[in-house]
Amino acid sequence: MIKIINSKLFIFILVMLTSIFVLVACDNNQQIEDTKRNNQQLEEKQNNHQQQQMEEVSSTVSLEKQFIPPNFGVDEFKVNANDKLVEFKISYRISPQLYDVLSKINSKYYFELKIPENISSIINKDSTGLVPGAIMEFNSLKYIVTLNTEVDKPLTTSEIKELVQNKNGYGLYVYDQDKDAIHYFDDVELFSTIPK
Repeated sequence: MIKIINSKLFIFILVMLTSIFVLVACDNNQQIEDTKRNNQQLEEKQNNHQQQQMEEVSSTVSLEKQFIPPNFGVDEFKVNANDKLVEFKISYRISPQLYDVLSKINSKYYFELKIPENISSIINKDSTGLVPGAIMEFNSLKYIVTLNTEVDKPLTTSEIKELVQNKNGYGLYVYDQDKDAIHYFDDVELFSTIPK
């Protein structure tokens, strides 16, 4: 009889201990999930706050008088062409001060090339359209922007020669992060000859 009672007591204690372990394990899993959820919410709030701060800085920083010498200069202007495409490459440099400003607004600025009439009549385009400027990285102060324009009809050899050799009269627009024009250079080829 005592053996039966001990056996029943042992089974009862075993069932109770198992139940306690199951309850503790479930509660521990719930705590882990709650902690993960709270960490994710906190991380999302921090990311949103950082994004909002970046947008506020971006909207308050003006580039209006930044893209002028000596803060900005063109080192070289090249034109390459084939029968279907005209490629304009502008090698430019910025000052350390302009680098800092552009880094703060996440490098949002744009270029557009205004094509002179004598070239526009060949390729049937007045401008290249807006192209984003380079992203500021590695503390580099020299960059290259490429502006491509596809042509509607194949170019002849003489037209290609005219495009490549005649680089005068191209205007260069610089736009800010809101795509508002902030500066215009009348002749990018002439601008590239200004001593550094």
